[in-house]
Amino acid sequence: MLPEEGAEFPEVIKWYENLCKEKFGAIKFNYMIMMMKDPFVHYHAFPRYDKKVNLFDIEWEDANTLSNFSSVDKLDDELLFKIRDYMTK
Repeated sequence: MLPEEGAEFPEVIKWYENLCKEKFGAIKFNYMIMMMKDPFVHYHAFPRYDKKVNLFDIEWEDANTLSNFSSVDKLDDELLFKIRDYMTK
C-alpha cells in the first residue's frame, strides 16, 4: 500500500470506533488487514462487546475470542439495510 492510500486510515478508524461505541456500546476493536487475489489491501473491522446488544428484535452476543468469518451469522439484505440506516442516523 502506498502512503497516500493509507493516509486517511486513522481518520476512518476514529470515525468507525466512535460510531460503534455510541450506537452499540462497543468497548474495543479487532482489525484484520488482508490482501486477497486482488492487488490491493483491504480491512475488516470487528467491534467487540462485553454485554449483549439488543437491536432489531435480535439479541447479539460477542461470544468469540477471535474474529472469525465462519462464526458470523448470515444476515439478509433487509437487516443489513436496517443496520446501515441505524448507523447513519
